[in-house]
Amino acid sequence: MIKKLINKTRESSTNEILIFFFFANLLIYLIYFILKQYLILIQEGVIFFNDPLDHFADLLKIIFSFEFIFSNAELVRLNVPDSWIYGNPYRTVPGLNTTLTMTLPPFSVVFLVGTANLAKIIGFDYRAILVIYIFIALFILFKEFKSVMFKNKKFIFVLISYPMIFLFDRGNITAFISAFCLFLFLKNYLYNDKLGNREIILFIIACSIRPNYLVFGILFLFKESFKSNFLQFVKISSLFTAFNFLILRISERLLPNYSLDNFLYMLNQYRESNIVFNPWNSSLQGATYNIYMYLLDNFPQLESTPLKNFIDRVVISPKYIYLIFFFYLMVLFYFYYLYQIDKVDKPSLIVVLCCTTALTTTPFADYHLIIFIFTFFLIIMYDNTNKYKLTLFLILLVLLPKIHYSFPNLNISNILNTILLNLLIFVNFPKYIKN
Repeated sequence: MIKKLINKTRESSTNEILIFFFFANLLIYLIYFILKQYLILIQEGVIFFNDPLDHFADLLKIIFSFEFIFSNAELVRLNVPDSWIYGNPYRTVPGLNTTLTMTLPPFSVVFLVGTANLAKIIGFDYRAILVIYIFIALFILFKEFKSVMFKNKKFIFVLISYPMIFLFDRGNITAFISAFCLFLFLKNYLYNDKLGNREIILFIIACSIRPNYLVFGILFLFKESFKSNFLQFVKISSLFTAFNFLILRISERLLPNYSLDNFLYMLNQYRESNIVFNPWNSSLQGATYNIYMYLLDNFPQLESTPLKNFIDRVVISPKYIYLIFFFYLMVLFYFYYLYQIDKVDKPSLIVVLCCTTALTTTPFADYHLIIFIFTFFLIIMYDNTNKYKLTLFLILLVLLPKIHYSFPNLNISNILNTILLNLLIFVNFPKYIKN
C-alpha cells in the first residue's frame, strides 16, 4: 500500500514537470514565430540555423566535399546544392595540404569517408543517406525507451526535444553515436558494481568521437585500493590509445593528407578562431567571452584601461579554457570523494560529470545537450524521480529551446544555460538532495 502511494506520488511529480515542459516548449516556439515572422521584432535572433544550406551540413556538406570520391558531375546528378559543389568550405584549399575536415578526430574521419562511399553506392539523392541514418537513430531510440514511453507518453516531449531536433537538423550523426554510446555506458554503470569489456568498448567509442567525454573515465575507479584503481586507469588509457592509434592509421589511408600533425595543426587553428564562440554554445568560456565583448562594445570607456588589458590576457587567451577545466576538475574530484564515502550516489555523480564536460568544452554546441536528455531518462529509470525532482526540472530548463544571438548582441541562451549547468552542480551537493 505504502509502495503504491510512493509510486503514485512520484508519477504525479513527474507529470507536473512534463506538462510544464510541453507548454514551455510550445510557448517559446509560438512567441518566437510571432516575433520573428509577423512583428519582425527579432531580426538577428535565431533558434536553429538561419541559412538553409547549414541544414544537415555536419554530415552532408562534409562528405560531398571529398573530391577523391565524388566528381562534380556526380554531385550534380545527386542534386547537391551548387554552393556545396563550387564553394564548399570543406574542400581542399589550393596550395595547402589541410582542410576543415581535419579538425575531426580519426574515428569521425573513418565514419565520414565510409558514409561518403555509401552515399555514392545509394546514388539516389544527396539527402538519402541522412534519411537512412535518422530512421536508424529513431528506431534505436524507440527500442531503448519504449518501456518508459508506454508508462508515460509525455516522455516523448523530452526525447524529441530541442537538442535532438537540432542534432537531426544539423545532421551531426557522430554526435548521436557518441552520446548514445555514453548513455549505454552510464546505464550499465548505474546498475552494476563493476564495468566490464562491453562498457570499456562503449566508453572508447564515445571518447574517440568526443574526447571531452574522457572525464567520464573516473567512473571506472571504484571504491577499491589505490593500486587496483591505478592498474584500471593504465588499462583503460592503454586500450584507448591503442584503438585510436589503429584508427589513425586507417584514417590516414582513407583521407588524403590526413595525419596526426595536420589534425593537431587544424585543431589549433580552430581553437584560435572565433568559430569556437558560435551562439549555439553552452560553455562557460563562450558565456564569459560574449559578456566581455558585449561590455567592450557598449562601454567604450573600458578601452585602454589596465583592467581591460588584464582581462584581455585572460578571456581572449586560448589557455583560459584550461583554467576553467582545472576549476571544474577540482569540483568533480570533490564529488568523486563524496561518492567514495557514500555522501552522494551515482545519479548525482553522472549529473556533475555531464555539467563538467559541457561547461569546460568550447564550444559545446546545443545538439550535444542530448547527453542531458539521456541523463534525464537515466534518473527516471533509476526510480529516484521524487528525490531528484529539482535536478530533473533544471535539466528540462537546459533542454528548452532558446533564442541565440551572435556578437555584438548579448547571447542570453549561452549565459542562461551556463547558469543552469552550475545550478545543477550546486543542487546535487548532499545537503540539497532529499532523502
